[in-house]
Amino acid sequence: CGATLFVLPGRLGGHNAWDPRGPRKPLLSADGIRHAAAEGVEIGSHGLTHTDLTRADDDVLAAEAGTSRALLEELTGAPVDGFCYPYGAVDARVLAAVREAGYRYACAVAPGPLTGPYALPRLHIGQRDTAWRLHLKHRLHPLRRRPVKGV
Repeated sequence: CGATLFVLPGRLGGHNAWDPRGPRKPLLSADGIRHAAAEGVEIGSHGLTHTDLTRADDDVLAAEAGTSRALLEELTGAPVDGFCYPYGAVDARVLAAVREAGYRYACAVAPGPLTGPYALPRLHIGQRDTAWRLHLKHRLHPLRRRPVKGV
């Protein structure tokens, strides 16, 4: 697969309510997610509702990681292997919960000292990123392209 779409199954068809200062941006509906999956886009989880998991209690953390995966698998009929931490925030407790929920890998904006398949560094891609900006981001971040053991 060439692309992964990280989805919030608790907000399908909604908008980016977690960003009170930014403009409202619509989120894909269930039909949009199914269509993307049918076209070969990998569907991953971005949590259930876009909660900072490093501040969540254990019950919320379990729902954000595990329930979101189950809902997406039911929606697409396919395994959900990837997780992208909301806000890019991850610590050892959150990493363990994501691993225990059955994901094969997870991405963070700045994983800090954490490494491995559940702390893959990622770049933010925004709606203003043109093909040229994507090319520059790819060229300027060689460390984010290195192989990771276990993936």
